[in-house]
Amino acid sequence: MRKILIVCVDYKSATDTVKFVKNALSMHPLVHVILVLNSGCNGFNSDFLNLERLFVYDFNKNLGYMQGASEGIKAYLKSNDLPDWIVLSNTDITFSDNCFFERLSNDGRKNIIIAPNIISADGVHQNPFLKHRLTLKKLKFLIAVNSFKFTAVAYSYLAKLKTLIK
Repeated sequence: MRKILIVCVDYKSATDTVKFVKNALSMHPLVHVILVLNSGCNGFNSDFLNLERLFVYDFNKNLGYMQGASEGIKAYLKSNDLPDWIVLSNTDITFSDNCFFERLSNDGRKNIIIAPNIISADGVHQNPFLKHRLTLKKLKFLIAVNSFKFTAVAYSYLAKLKTLIK
């Protein structure tokens, strides 16, 4: 069985975060959770913040999502071994499969990434959003188009029209 570390970053969403963390910790005994408090500890009681297998880090400022997650992992690794799995997650989700962490803890693969299947309301797969990195030319084009509301709306409308025609 392999250790699983969930990394989540809270920013003014204590209710969702408490629910998420308690649910994740209850699902499997090898799950540890890093919680980075980007908006401080308001909304969290001391009983919650002292849960077993919960590692709380408050860097006294909003580091942003990815930087907060990175700093949380670095702080965790100062006194803990590298886990077998690291799960970076938002706190507004639920794990619908009660056996997810059990299967993950028994999975022997190494150096892989798993991600959820995210589908928008109109049925478009959002993860992965892009299968290949944008070219610099395409990126500059999109920045130019989205710099003005009118061109952004027009481009979006034309893109949807193109999809309908296909």
